[in-house]
Amino acid sequence: MNPPLLRPLASALRHIPEPVHEEIFCALCNQMLRGQPLGEQLFDLEGKIIALGILDSGKQLHFRIHQRQLQRAPGGGHWDARIAAELEVWWRLAIRADDPDTLFFQRRLVLEGETETALYIKNMLDALEFDWRAHLHAVLGEQRSRPLITLFSRFFEVRGSRF
Repeated sequence: MNPPLLRPLASALRHIPEPVHEEIFCALCNQMLRGQPLGEQLFDLEGKIIALGILDSGKQLHFRIHQRQLQRAPGGGHWDARIAAELEVWWRLAIRADDPDTLFFQRRLVLEGETETALYIKNMLDALEFDWRAHLHAVLGEQRSRPLITLFSRFFEVRGSRF
């Protein structure tokens, strides 16, 4: 069952050109990687071209790993590794509702290309944990992020949520 949020995203995927999606995705990922251990792991993929396929929209986005960041890799033909799935599967991975191994063995997540590269990326997805404190430190600096971290921690502690 597709969450309501996926309907506008699916529509955007169908109507907006791939280069625009690639630029937006790169900007978002590079921003989110700031302060995260996952960013350091990208060093091992330097120079690799990764394709992300969204099967139900017919889109395939291409990225090159360069200096621990994602860059758009125009051209679309060649890739070292490709990961493909339906939009809902990508969503479930993003919200950590399913793990990549389960989806792979259910044949809902497709890995192609260089086996070592594809498995490395799958394992990175599996181990993905976002450290929001480290991210705030990396983006704002330690001194400016400290009050926000304290505020967020107290707010979510009072509400009984783990943030």
